[in-house]
Amino acid sequence: MSSPVETNLKRIFYFNVIYSCNSHCVFCYSHNTRYGIKNHNAIPFADFVEYLNARKISEADRVIINGGEPLLHQSLNEMLQFLLDVGCEVLIYTNGRLLAEQNFPPLNKNFRFVIPIHGDEKIHDNATRIKGSFKETLRGFDKLASQRDCLTDLKIIINSEFAKKILRGDSLQFLQEISFNHALQITKMADTIISKKNNCSSVEDSVAALCTAVLVKEFLNRKCPIKIYDTCVKYIAALRGSEIKKYGKEIIVLFKDKNQYRKENLHRQQKLCMNSCPMQKFCISAVNEYKVLEIDGDFIGEETE
Repeated sequence: MSSPVETNLKRIFYFNVIYSCNSHCVFCYSHNTRYGIKNHNAIPFADFVEYLNARKISEADRVIINGGEPLLHQSLNEMLQFLLDVGCEVLIYTNGRLLAEQNFPPLNKNFRFVIPIHGDEKIHDNATRIKGSFKETLRGFDKLASQRDCLTDLKIIINSEFAKKILRGDSLQFLQEISFNHALQITKMADTIISKKNNCSSVEDSVAALCTAVLVKEFLNRKCPIKIYDTCVKYIAALRGSEIKKYGKEIIVLFKDKNQYRKENLHRQQKLCMNSCPMQKFCISAVNEYKVLEIDGDFIGEETE
């Protein structure tokens, strides 16, 4: 496929390819997802290909594969092979529990798996409401580590129980022992329809700010990119005195599942606390969807997530 002409537009095709999941998270972001129900609202492979071909998918684009749990989709390997042939960037958001038993096509560095950890084993299993899920996810990280060509991000989601552990100064060595070869992502649990049903409140910004600063400090010496979004950055010492580098392209996100298509609105209302915060210029990730604050060596800037 010929190289596309460079433009000032970044297209992100976001798919929820299935609404079945093998976890039952207390704060699930998708109230349409069904736990324990197979093949619920899965996009047929032919529809997936037809949709992307109609929009002239190219190697300049990014495709996000999410769910539900996308590894439950019966045609996931065919989807990945199609995207491998296109040559575009691909992100797969997965809980990681099924990775150890997967046999993917030979993926390259265009493919990045993003896998969440909610805390230590007890906290993680409580968050997913599946005993043993933490160990299954760690086996998934190990499986990807043995396939050196594709990339893996560790995504830490700060919830109230994990926040208590972090602020007590408990050891975070278990995070350092997780095998990932690309970036650390830091975010906090959001309030959702499901979390409200389960009386599971999100973490206040003031608490999240302290936890985020601890996690950044913990991983700075690992020399991996650190991507921060949907959390407060005001206590991160590594940012002070730095100048931010802006992301140069307009971002357009096109969402698709089995039943609908829409263009996402990427801008949220600015938080009032930003008006008086000395770290305001670094708060991009709190107000824009699909942009994150990235710390990568000497680089501090605005990137697409």
